[in-house]
Amino acid sequence: MRLRRHPANPIIPVAPGTWRNFVTANADVLRHGDEWRLYFRGNAKQENGVVTAAIGLLTCPVERFDGATWQEYAGNPVTRPGAPGSIDDLGAIDPAVVAADDRFLLYYTAVPQERPGMVGRGWGHSVKSIALAVSDDGLRFERYGDEPLIPAFAAAPEVVFHAGEYWLFYSALDARGGTDIYLVRSPDPYRFDHTRRQMVMGAGAAGSWEGLSVTTHRIFRDNGLWYMVYAGSDRHEDTPWHFGVAASRDLIAWTRYPGNPIFERGPEGAWDDCGIWYGTTVKVDGVYHMWYEGRSSGEPRRLADTRPGGRGRGGISQIGLATMRADTFFFTLP
Repeated sequence: MRLRRHPANPIIPVAPGTWRNFVTANADVLRHGDEWRLYFRGNAKQENGVVTAAIGLLTCPVERFDGATWQEYAGNPVTRPGAPGSIDDLGAIDPAVVAADDRFLLYYTAVPQERPGMVGRGWGHSVKSIALAVSDDGLRFERYGDEPLIPAFAAAPEVVFHAGEYWLFYSALDARGGTDIYLVRSPDPYRFDHTRRQMVMGAGAAGSWEGLSVTTHRIFRDNGLWYMVYAGSDRHEDTPWHFGVAASRDLIAWTRYPGNPIFERGPEGAWDDCGIWYGTTVKVDGVYHMWYEGRSSGEPRRLADTRPGGRGRGGISQIGLATMRADTFFFTLP
């Protein structure tokens, strides 16, 4: 089994002169009635050089779905950066959208601007937190409250409603300088006790492809199991080169696929040759569709790989698609 890249990649490119002139990333896909919705992050570089982030929306009628053809919502973006001094005054990234009680709940990573007394810089991970925005129609979101749901550092939320509870999975830093995946549960989607979190996916063995960090995870249900597609790295805290998959019966105990990794960054010179994030997967008519963020190196990869963070100068992130026709997603549990 193999996930194959779509020939039109990147299917959601940056768009000069718009709210997403610098980055497209972090896709999240759900079906709402007779349409598919794809929420994603867009970054805009302002004339003063400041980069802000927002969440936008693409739609597709169910009967026309092919995974690659989308219509941009005319009112994009559906979020805006918060007021100066707020937890998200640089913007929202990493959307995870859940439809609940006739409302749309958008969990996201909140990014603040740098200011006096702050430990870490605005786009630095030490200051990111997880926040919530709410909408009646999924077309315009407003942040819920002034404080984060999960305080810094916390990022990359993924939320599943199961057995009467909201299961919030997110990434957090560990003592080694990498990231692990944690879970906190609540019957109330507006309140989570982060002190009761539990780690459900730690980094892999030293020297393995996921030996430093596991992050940017997405979860879907298929054939009676939960599957988690996640990114991993052995050398960079937030520039992963591979995706792996794990399966679970209860969302707590996860078994890694013995054949991991299942997907890797593109070849030298490709639009996604630097790193990959967020393998968002949906099965439609027997085909697994996986949308993902890919970043270009912007320079010879041998140089980009050695730079701090593993990101080359001039590289950008955009969204691509990979597909696979199969009965199961790589493996099942006994």
